[in-house]
Amino acid sequence: MEKLKENQIFSLCSRAKKLASYEPSEEVNAFFSELCEFASGQIDYELDFDPIFVSDEVKDLQQACAVAEGEMEKFWSKKIQFSHSPEEMLRSFIYYDNYQDLTRLEYGLLASQTAGVGKVLFVGSWALPLTAIILAQNWWICSILIEKDEEAVELSRGLIEALGLQEKIAVVASDFLDYRWGETEYDAVILASLLFTSGDAEKLVDHLTRCVKFRACLVRTARGMRQLLYKKVNEKLLEKYMKLELLVYPQNHILNSVLLYSHV
Repeated sequence: MEKLKENQIFSLCSRAKKLASYEPSEEVNAFFSELCEFASGQIDYELDFDPIFVSDEVKDLQQACAVAEGEMEKFWSKKIQFSHSPEEMLRSFIYYDNYQDLTRLEYGLLASQTAGVGKVLFVGSWALPLTAIILAQNWWICSILIEKDEEAVELSRGLIEALGLQEKIAVVASDFLDYRWGETEYDAVILASLLFTSGDAEKLVDHLTRCVKFRACLVRTARGMRQLLYKKVNEKLLEKYMKLELLVYPQNHILNSVLLYSHV
């Protein structure tokens, strides 16, 4: 890796540590906007295996990004649901267009692999379940959201009610490893990328393939410089339990890469 890029990366890591809080503010918003711009502007997938991405500094930056994303979701979930016009406030969300484009891409991938997408299970939905909201509003898709954080469950339920989507989206308060589905079959399962930062990643995937009936599983990951924002998922682990059908690496403003698997 070029020395200039290394210096830029470690400068960003250092600045993230110096932030007093990761709650949305002018300073925090400006920093993470700069970080996103830097990460998306470097189309260098040959850097996937550079040791810098598993360094302690970058791991700390990824953790800061995870915390900041959680704080941002809580802030905007409240802002949208308690506004006079929830729909209008939703569209003013800073990353709304990005989520629209990412969800459109993911819907197209799922539709290309299945006869139709009617019911989706989303694991790790957190406080601002934009993917499920966009799927419901654009394609009338029903989603079951599994989330174990009590505050996130309460906020997402309030948001869904404010947007009038209760008939399309249900939030289940549960640890994924404890939840059972009976005979329900899903057209697709979407796994949040942050699920793979825990030590339970293999248990989660094993539980999914043993206990859930599904036709396709979509996983978000990151490649190249975008690993500054998200940890790259363990693809070898996933391929122990599912068959890889597609992988897509956007080279534009969409930050996540997408992996699509089928049940073995």
